[in-house]
Amino acid sequence: MTASCPGISPPGRHVIRLSVLAFLAGILLVQQLATLPSLAWAWLLLPLALAAWRWPRFGLPMVFLLAGFLWVTLRAGSLLADRLPSALEGADLRVEAVHAAERVWFASVSSVIGVPSGA
Repeated sequence: MTASCPGISPPGRHVIRLSVLAFLAGILLVQQLATLPSLAWAWLLLPLALAAWRWPRFGLPMVFLLAGFLWVTLRAGSLLADRLPSALEGADLRVEAVHAAERVWFASVSSVIGVPSGA
């Protein structure tokens, strides 16, 4: 038994499918941008949520479009925020690589790429 509001019908299958495609479109939209957008766009979720509640056929896909847009922006921002600790910057690091089940040991990254150690 589901509770429903008078005068408001639940979204049909086509609206749900359209919402899933809108979520994907929001993700793909961010992929096309040159820089990550600001998370201030999250404020648009409030009026869109109200529109989705009142007019599910219009508002629900718009909410999912913005949700996909914001989700990938937040996720990409957190991944790009990972940084090398400042104590390791400029230091020679030992790198171990495994290639075709053969272990290769490198003394330092700079010696592997041919950069003189004083540079």
